Amino acid sequence: MEAVNLTQSPLKACLFILRFSSIELMEDFYIPTIQDKYRKEGLPVFVKQKVEDLSTHGEIEKQKNWVFSDLEKNNLVIVNKEAFAFQTFTYKNFDEFQNKFLHYFEIFAQITEFYQNNILEFAGLRYINAIEGNNWQLYLNKSYQGINFPEGVIDTDYIQYNALYAQGTTEIGLANKGNLVVKTLQNSQGFLFPPDILLLDPQIEKKGKFVTLLDIDHFSLLKIKINDKSFLENISSSLHKACEKVFFNAITEKAVEKWR
Repeated sequence: MEAVNLTQSPLKACLFILRFSSIELMEDFYIPTIQDKYRKEGLPVFVKQKVEDLSTHGEIEKQKNWVFSDLEKNNLVIVNKEAFAFQTFTYKNFDEFQNKFLHYFEIFAQITEFYQNNILEFAGLRYINAIEGNNWQLYLNKSYQGINFPEGVIDTDYIQYNALYAQGTTEIGLANKGNLVVKTLQNSQGFLFPPDILLLDPQIEKKGKFVTLLDIDHFSLLKIKINDKSFLENISSSLHKACEKVFFNAITEKAVEKWR
């Protein structure tokens, strides 16, 4: 199915993340300047977090994140000493999203002298879609609906949750390969986001509300030095094109009619 404009899209969150060689001076040297600049650029909310992260030795370490947000908590910049991410809950179109990401990253890059001194190791784009209601099968094509267990296996007093995990290698140009991961997950608590999406406010549980999440994650493992934002423009556009193609391959014509 060709991509069309959906005015009532099921998209709930979109994020673009970069990982890079560690900046050990981040907390004490750069964060105060970054915070002051973002405050003046419409991200006045500042939150410090400690999250669990698995080290290369298999041990759990506490990773410090610094989160910058607008007052409505719709647009977030998330920074730690090895990563930068822009996340929005009010996605309209890719061009607007890309422009915002690049704007905030340029501020970060200028303050940290990123282009002159860092190795880019990862770039990833992720879309979280939520289909609400028990009639979800009307909107997802069969190949994206997950496993159905044989009759008589699942206790009929409980809801069967369908799940899907698929992964493949992509060609994204720029002499780089991509990794595309698509997941379908379900819950009956009304949760619109998987647990690894950063939220400044906890999700409100709505028992009995059935939700099907279509999670499309496209990323590339890198080991390069970049001189300006042009590489980020190109790779983010390439990652997006595949995500968009997968999304419209996943949904039915009835879904397009409903969300158009």
